[in-house]
Amino acid sequence: HPLVLFLDDIQWIDAASLDLVEAFVDAGRSAHLLIIAAYRDNEVGSTHPVTRLLERFRQRRSLIAEFDLGPLHVEHVRELIMGACPNLKQADELTAIVMRRAAGNPFFTRQFLKSLVDQNELYFSEEFNGWRLNLEPSLLARQDEDIIALIMRRLARMPDQSRAVMRIGAAIGKKFELSILAAVAECDQAEALIRLAPALQDELLIPLEMSDGKREFQFVHDRVQQASYQLQEGPPEVDLHMTIGWRLLEQTAPENLEAQLFAIVDHLNVASAKIHDPAKRLLAADLNLRANMRAKAALAY
Repeated sequence: HPLVLFLDDIQWIDAASLDLVEAFVDAGRSAHLLIIAAYRDNEVGSTHPVTRLLERFRQRRSLIAEFDLGPLHVEHVRELIMGACPNLKQADELTAIVMRRAAGNPFFTRQFLKSLVDQNELYFSEEFNGWRLNLEPSLLARQDEDIIALIMRRLARMPDQSRAVMRIGAAIGKKFELSILAAVAECDQAEALIRLAPALQDELLIPLEMSDGKREFQFVHDRVQQASYQLQEGPPEVDLHMTIGWRLLEQTAPENLEAQLFAIVDHLNVASAKIHDPAKRLLAADLNLRANMRAKAALAY
């Protein structure tokens, strides 16, 4: 059967995973295998492992194709705006603002347009049966605002408890399980889901497929995770990571501990200076030893 693997953000890939990709490509010459890998070229320099891997593929004449997906052009942004906002009289003005604000990035473009609608600066007029743009000085003044500030403003409109769980989710990682989030937030899963509702409605989170009764969510973009992590609601950063580490350990079955080792020790190590209980310090040290031995065995260090 044909197999397609899609690997996103491989600019952050570790050495062991990259070796596995290389082995797949070499072993899959006569197999029905397609690997699609995406990365940000502005984060991959000439000495980056991904660059060196691609060069080895070229030298071996592996069957690869490379596509440069650049930002949207002005005409594409204008077409997007006209499709979303029929009969908009100020299409050229809005296109110019969006291009200056989002630089053609599709995600940033969509987020900026949604923020304009949320603040009633871009609205549908029943009187004119079309969309209108309110070119207030406040809108023009925000043209140089970065994407983090934009998302922070959207998060600021959410209830305090929603911002608090968004920060917890961001600290857990790009993906997080509802059960872990609820345990850290000290509420049941139903309440945690209610607190996440504004972010889900705002499409800042994506619900993933449920398996084994678990519910998992993912941030729609790493910039959303970054902005959520910068929120001030909840405990200090170190205390938050320590709580996440212990809750992960508590909720991980012994037979699944190896798979969660790296995540658990990453959180506990952030808070290592605040783990004062001798028994817990010994436990954290043991977990680190096991994680280090596993990394060494996999050459992932």
